[in-house]
Parts: sequence; C-alpha cells; structure tokens
Amino acid sequence: MSRILAGLFFVGLLGLFSSYCDAQTNIEVDTVSAPLFPDRTAAENGWLSRFNLDREPLGGRSRAMGGTGVAVPGGAESHVYNPAAILGLNSLEVGSEFKIYSGHGRALAFPDQLQVTATDYLDASDYRVKPRGASSYNSLSLGVPVSLLGKQAAFALSYRRVALTGYGDESRVQLQGALTSNAQAIYGEEDLPRQGMDAVSFTVARSIIPQADLGINLNWEGGTLKRNTSTSVAVLGNVFASGSASFEQNVSAFSIDGGTTMHFGPLRVGGSVYLGHDLHFRNGEERITTIPAAPTFDHRLLILGRPLDQDLSVPTMFSVGTSYELSHRVTLAADFLYRPWGHSWITRTRVEPFVGFLDPADPTTYFFALIPATDTERWNQLAAAGQISEPEIKEDSFWSGLPNTHSIRIGGEYFVKKSAKFEFPVRAGVRLENMPQRNLYIPSVDPSATGDKAYTGAIQLFYQSLQTDPGCQTGQCQAQKDYLKRMAEFNYLNFLSDQPVGTTTITMGFGVRISEWSADLTLERTDFKVQRFFLSNFDPLLNPTPALTFESQSILNLVFSAHMRF
Repeated sequence: MSRILAGLFFVGLLGLFSSYCDAQTNIEVDTVSAPLFPDRTAAENGWLSRFNLDREPLGGRSRAMGGTGVAVPGGAESHVYNPAAILGLNSLEVGSEFKIYSGHGRALAFPDQLQVTATDYLDASDYRVKPRGASSYNSLSLGVPVSLLGKQAAFALSYRRVALTGYGDESRVQLQGALTSNAQAIYGEEDLPRQGMDAVSFTVARSIIPQADLGINLNWEGGTLKRNTSTSVAVLGNVFASGSASFEQNVSAFSIDGGTTMHFGPLRVGGSVYLGHDLHFRNGEERITTIPAAPTFDHRLLILGRPLDQDLSVPTMFSVGTSYELSHRVTLAADFLYRPWGHSWITRTRVEPFVGFLDPADPTTYFFALIPATDTERWNQLAAAGQISEPEIKEDSFWSGLPNTHSIRIGGEYFVKKSAKFEFPVRAGVRLENMPQRNLYIPSVDPSATGDKAYTGAIQLFYQSLQTDPGCQTGQCQAQKDYLKRMAEFNYLNFLSDQPVGTTTITMGFGVRISEWSADLTLERTDFKVQRFFLSNFDPLLNPTPALTFESQSILNLVFSAHMRF
C-alpha cells in the first residue's frame, strides 16, 4: 500500500527542491473525500497487502523444532496445530509466550531513474530497505487433564495472537537531478502496521481407543487492524516536506478446527482440518495527508475515506504430520500444511464505475466517478437511465487475488539432561513456506502505448473511438472503456500478480525444566526475496509510472515462553 501512496506524495515534487527554502510555516489544509480510493474495501485499496492469516507456530518446543506440532504431544498451546495434541497434558498447566522481532534487508535491484512527470526524471541511487523491529505478546494458555466418560481427556483455554496486520519496514533512496538543482535529496518512507487479530480458543480432546485421539477447537477471533505510513523529503539533513497515511478497521470471525492423532509405540501420526469460514471486516477508516504542493508549500490535502465493509471467505485448510521417538532423549518430527487461498473470495457492496468526457469535443475534460449501491438516490437515477445493468444486484463477489500456499516443517529435539526433576532439551528445525504476496502491475490498453503513455494513451484512444462510434458499440471501444473503468476504480486486486514468495526459516532453541516450572527460548530467522511495486508518480487523470524493486529481507524472531504446572 505504501508504494501506491508514494504517488500521492510525489504530486508536489515538481519544483519542490529548487524552492524548498521558500517554504511557508502556515499550511492550508483542504479536507476532501477520497478521490483515489473511494468506495473500495481495505483489501482492494491495498491496506491488507501484508495481513497474513497463515497459521504461525506457537509454543517454545514446536517453534524451535521448525514449527512441527501436528503429531507432537504438547501442552495447552499445541491446539493451534492439532486440538488432539493437548492430550500431552499431565497436570494443570498455565503458559505464556512473548515475541521480539527485528530484521535487515538490502536492495538487489532498483531503477536508476524515477519518472516524476511525463518529461522529468530523477537519478536514483543508494536505495535501502530495513524491516522494523517490535515486540508482541503471543499467547496465554490454561490446560487441564481430566477423565471424560472413563477415557483420558483434556480441556484448554487460550488467548493468542492469530495474525499481525503486517511487518513494518522503512526505505530510503537518494534522488538527484534538475528538479533538485542537482543537490542530493533523500526520499524516505516508513510503513508501520500495528495490532492485529486475536483469538480466544476453547479446546477439548479425548482418547477414543488406545491408539487414537480426537480433538476440537472453537475459535472466537477478532481485533483491530491498524497501519500507518509516513513519507518525507530531506535536503542536507533537513526534512522540509512530509506526508502520511493511516488505516484502521475491525475484523472478526468464528471458526472450528478438528484433529486426530494415532500412536503406535514410538511412532505418532496426526492430521487436522481447519474448517472454512468468513472473516468480517467492518467500520474502516483511512486518512491520507499529502505533501504540501510546490512551489509555495502552503496548501495540502487531507483525504478522508471509509473502506467498504467486506467478508473474506477463508477456505478449508488441512495439515498432516508425524513424529518418532528414536530414544527417550531424541525425537524427530515433520509436518505438511496446505492452504488453498486461491479459493477465497471477497463479498461487498456493488460499486459501478463511470467514465466519459464532460465536453464531447474536448479530450482534456475526461472524468470518472464511482457509484456504490448504498448511494440509493444516484443508483436509482442511473438505473432508470439505463446506465447500470441489473441494478437489482447490489452485492458483488470476486476473487481475493491470493495464491495457494503450503508449508513443509522438519525438526528434532535432543535431551542433554533428562530426569524427574530437571530437563535440558536442545532443538532445531527448518520451515519451507510460500507466503501470500501481492505485486502490482499496470496493464496497457494498447501495446504501442507503454510506460507513461499506458493510461493517457488509453484516454486518447477512447476519445478517438467515440468520434466515429458515439454510442461505443464496437468491441474495440468497449475494451478501451472497460480498461478506463478499471483504472478509474484502481481496484488493487485488479492489478495483482499472484505469485507467492518462497521463504526459508531456520529455527533453534533450548528449554529448561526445574520441577514444575519450565521455560523455553527460541530464535527464528526467516529469509526471503521479493519484488515490490513502487509508484514514482500516480495521478488517476494522468499517468501511473510503475517501477519494481527486488529486495532480500530477513526477519529475526526471539521468542520466550514459560509454563507452570500444578
């Protein structure tokens, strides 16, 4: 999302640097409703581009063993992999987990120039990107072993973080050219996702036969997603122009998981199904503050928007796993998780785009408008005029733009010391995953109209077609009109490349148990390479100018968990 907003912040770049010393301290602010992202969901507007609902490992033992847990008996927190696994409880247990994360990154490729206008360029160099560090609670859990109908059973209650809004990062690039009077300027951007979605889970598991157990989770999920982006321009170390954007929306859901384990001596086999459900996004707000307009810097826009409510269908997912105790000191485990996100859909209020020319004789009077079905008066007027097909349909469902993902997890545990009162295990593992990643691209309506002419060229082609086909009846005119409607909407999902990002996570950790108290420390390092979209210019009436960066990033997680048994 920050790469899209960059276009708004670049609107005032022309003449910005050569006149920055004349900047005014009093800035007039005009408050307007969002012209760029009106009547769209948070997903379509790009705010949720890093909201990852794939199940994150939980618990010190499983985390350090590469995230394996489907067939590893554990405590109350093991329900996140397989609800039947909580039968590993031997006594009443209280646990908690806390995470500190940071990271580093570098640019493998970045454009040598950024196009600011149709004719003006800035040389770009020294592009830097760095994931931001932060901390987060992960879980609080309570587990109780019981006897249920004459069989071994267990109950668990947990409060856990399901998904962060995203991991933040900051980037810097040095710009220089005629627009900067050949002075070196630093353009910086900071993305700060905050909070996320939590869950309260109630789990019950019971032995069915001596070799098989069953379990079920009931999950009540909810939270507030927040994201802030700030942008600044500095010359000689002095920041003289800045802009910002923020987003907030509530999310909620109810879901059910089921799982089983089968054990044959030292060998265990397990499987889980996470049933499909709907995720509800409600009461969204967004604010965008643009960089003050050059050359006087005394005027900026405060753009207020309200993302539409939406429902995201979360598809049914499954996992299988196995573990084997080589001896009373050594355990090996492996899991496979499959997540068919390619079958998820978004449902929201229908929105109809309109494009045209205020003056049919003047191609510079191009306009666009978006009319939601909730705007009953205008919707009915346009329907009566025959401008909306099937106006009685006021809800729209479409593909979420997410790819299918999977995860392969392998790990092991070795007890350096194991006795009735003291244990010291060491653990290690690896996790190979492909994670959802949304990349943007700008299509061209005409192969000969590329780059900065991809959009302005489409307007001119549409205007020329209307001169000979005023009713826009031909297939060529309709194709041009449909393209302009997509650009008018700038639905983030309409411009996605659905290639997931491959990640490799190396895990290691150790634990200490002294009588009824235990603690675990785990270090995880996740490495990935990713293409990201950068808009050096975006004016919906002019031309988007896309550029791609290719980045290598690493996320480091340090996780501390503790348990007390009674």
